Amino acid sequence: MKVFFSGLFAFIATNVDDLFILVTLFSQKNDTFNKKHIVVGQYIGFSMLILVSLLASLGSLFIPKQWIGLLGFLPLYMAYKLWRELGTEKKQEIDLNLEIQDGLKPTSFWNAFINRNTYKVATITFANCSDNFAIYIPIFAVASLWGIFFTVFEFMILVGLWCCLGFFISKRPVVAKTVEKYGHILLPFLLVFLGIYILISSETFKLLGL
Repeated sequence: MKVFFSGLFAFIATNVDDLFILVTLFSQKNDTFNKKHIVVGQYIGFSMLILVSLLASLGSLFIPKQWIGLLGFLPLYMAYKLWRELGTEKKQEIDLNLEIQDGLKPTSFWNAFINRNTYKVATITFANCSDNFAIYIPIFAVASLWGIFFTVFEFMILVGLWCCLGFFISKRPVVAKTVEKYGHILLPFLLVFLGIYILISSETFKLLGL
C-alpha cells in the first residue's frame, strides 16, 4: 500500500504544471490537431521520462541504498522553495507552435504516431520534467523490482486519468481557475511526504546515527 501512495503522491506533486499544459492543449484542438495527438504524445513523453529515470536509478546497484536515500532531501528542498513562493504570482508561458498539416485528418489512433504534432506534445511533456527527475530517480532507486514494476504501471494509468482530467477542465473554465488557485498549496505537503518516505525506506537516518 505504501508503494501505491508514494507513486500517487509523486505523480500528483510533479504533474500539476503538466495538467495546465494539457488543459491548454485540449483547448487548442481542431480538425488536424486532436485528442489522439495529445494523449499519444503525452504517453510518449512520459515514457521517455520514466526510461531516463530508471536508467539514472541504476546507480543504486553500485552505491549503498543509505547514500542513495540522501536524494530524499531534494523533495524537502523543493517543498521549502514552494512554501517561500506561495503568495507570489507565477505564470508559465507555453509556446506550443503546433502545425496545421495540409488538412490531413488522422483516421485512427495509430495514425497519431506518425503525426509531427504528436511528437511536439511529447517534447513539451518531456521538457517540463526537471522536477520529475528529482523525485522519480530516488523513488526507483530505493524500490524493489516489484515496486518499480508496480509504480511504472501506476504511472501509466495516472497519465490516462490526467489526460481525462485535462480534457474535463478544458471544458469548464471555472474549475480550471479553482485548481490553478489552490492546487499549488497542496504540493509542498506532498513533497515533504515523499522526501520523508525516501529517507525512511532507504534507512538513510542510520547514517546520522538515528
